[in-house]
Amino acid sequence: MGGPRRSIPLRGRPSGDSCFSSRPSVPPKPATRACIRLACGDQVRRPRLRVGAATRLGYSVTDGFRVFRAFLTQQRSYDEIPFDHPDLGPDGIQGLMSAAVVDRVEAGGEVHESSSHFLRVDDARAGGWVIALTASGGGYGVERDVVDVVTGATKQPIGSGDAVLNRLMTLLVLPNFGCDGLLIAQTQGRSHLTSALLRDVNYALHERGFHLRLEANLTDEIAWNDYLNSDGVDVKEIQLVQHVPSPDRTSFGDGRVVRATLSLVLSDAGDTKKSVLGRMREAFTENKRPELTDLVGMTAAGDDDFDEQKIVYVKNKRERTIKVEQSWPAFIHEISSDKPLDLKTLLGECRDDAQAVLAELGVDRPSTWWPQAHKMKVLAVRDDEVSE
Repeated sequence: MGGPRRSIPLRGRPSGDSCFSSRPSVPPKPATRACIRLACGDQVRRPRLRVGAATRLGYSVTDGFRVFRAFLTQQRSYDEIPFDHPDLGPDGIQGLMSAAVVDRVEAGGEVHESSSHFLRVDDARAGGWVIALTASGGGYGVERDVVDVVTGATKQPIGSGDAVLNRLMTLLVLPNFGCDGLLIAQTQGRSHLTSALLRDVNYALHERGFHLRLEANLTDEIAWNDYLNSDGVDVKEIQLVQHVPSPDRTSFGDGRVVRATLSLVLSDAGDTKKSVLGRMREAFTENKRPELTDLVGMTAAGDDDFDEQKIVYVKNKRERTIKVEQSWPAFIHEISSDKPLDLKTLLGECRDDAQAVLAELGVDRPSTWWPQAHKMKVLAVRDDEVSE
C-alpha cells in the first residue's frame, strides 16, 4: 500500500510545460521596468487610528490552516518508525496517539515557563484516520488591559499571571501503515498552536519512548506550486533588496541609505512565472537560495549583490509578496468565513489538500480514511467543557 514517493499532477496546474523540470529552460529575457526605492534613517510616521470608528462588529479574523508532514521516531533518534510497528501496541499509531491525547485532556493544562505560554487540550475525538483536537493556548507574563473597541473604555486589567487563550483546532491524519502522516493546524491570521501542542503531546509520548516530529518543506512546496500555477495568479515583479552597501557590491546612494530596493516590473508575467517557479524548486531541493537576476535580464549585478529577493504576485487584483530564502515560505490556506470555524467546516476545507499531499507521499487511501464530523467518536472532553 504505502508505495514509493512519486510526483503527481497537482490541482490547478495549467497544461503546458511543467515547472517541475530539473533544468527549466530560460525563456527570452523579458522586458522590465525598474524603479529604485531608497529607505533612509528618518522614517515617516503613520497617522493614529481613531478609536470608536467601528460601528458594526462582526467576525473579522482570517481563518485558515497549515499542513505539516508528521512522522514518529524514538526520543533521541530521527529514524522513522512505521505506524504499524509492534512496539506501538495492538492498535498501532491510532491507539498510541489516542492514549496520548486523552492524557493531555485529563492533565488540565500545562505551563511552559521558558516561553511564558500556557496550553490545555479541551476536546479530542477520532474517526477514520483523523484525530481531531481542540486546544486553547496563549502567552502570559505581560500586564495588559481588555478594552471595548467601540467606546475605547477599559473593561478590566489582565495581570502578568493571566493568559489570554486562543481556541484552535488541530487534525492528526495517521494512516495505520507506512511512516507518513499529516498534522493540519487551524490558523487565525498567521497564529497557530502547533509548537505548544506538539510539545504537550510529546510529553505524554515520552513515557512510551516515542517522539512525534513535523516537517513542512514538502507540504509547503506542494501548496505553493499548486497556488502559483493556478491561472488566476500572475508574477508581477521581482524585488532585489540591499541592506548593507559596501564598496565591492552594487551600491545605491550614500551612507544615509539603510535599505535599497530594486523593483523589476515584468511585462510577460506568464512565461516568467514558469521560469521563476522552476528555478525556486531546483534551488530549494539543494537548500540554496535561487538565482533570479538572470531570469529577468539583469546584467549589471548578480544575486550576490543583494541581501534579499522578493517575488510580488497578484491574485484578484490583490498583491502579495514572497520572501525568497533557502526553502519555501510557510503556506497558509485561507478559509473565507463570516463566523468562527467549526470542525465540520475545517474537515471539508482541508480534505483535498490532505489528499494531494498523501498522494505525493505515495499513501493509498481507503474509502473510510476521512471522517464526517458528526460521526467522530469522542475520546475525551475537559470537565468544564461538558457543562458549557
